[in-house]
Amino acid sequence: MTINAYAATEVGGKLQPFEYDPGSLGSEQLSSPRFEKRGFQTLLRNAL
Repeated sequence: MTINAYAATEVGGKLQPFEYDPGSLGSEQLSSPRFEKRGFQTLLRNAL
């Protein structure tokens, strides 16, 4: 599963498209679009 996101490569830097493949999820890991969206909103709110 490839994750597409936005990331800043330096503090205060401009967000740019970023993608990565975290590999297979372990049995104790969870993938949830709702959780990922909430996590992104928190990251964005903290960055502003």
